[in-house]
Amino acid sequence: MAKLKKPTVSSLKKKLDIIFSKYIRLKDADPSGNVECYTCGVVKQWEKDGMQAGHFMSRKHTITRWDEKNVKPQCYTCNCHYYGRQYEFGLRLNTEYGEGTSEGLLQKSRQLQKNNIVDLLKLIENFTKKVSELKK
Repeated sequence: MAKLKKPTVSSLKKKLDIIFSKYIRLKDADPSGNVECYTCGVVKQWEKDGMQAGHFMSRKHTITRWDEKNVKPQCYTCNCHYYGRQYEFGLRLNTEYGEGTSEGLLQKSRQLQKNNIVDLLKLIENFTKKVSELKK
């Protein structure tokens, strides 16, 4: 009988990135599937038109990588060609959540966080459930 491979932290992060990205784009979509880019306002289909999950603080910061305040729907142009339009992103965060939100995320991103397999599995389960609920 073949032995089941234990998932690696790396493989779980990839899986979590995929489900979290779906959640971020889907949760702000209207009933027709349209979602607005957080930084330029263009409206496109959340799944088909190249909309992405753009990060205010880079994904390299594990502590904010899957933080819903730190990640918003962005069009490919803003996220890739304009490096996430971080300045505009920060201004909008402060408008939406209150002055100092972007500074708070910056400070939070500087903290270290190691995710273990159990942590990542819980996050995957949580966001998978949220995506399922939104698709109903």
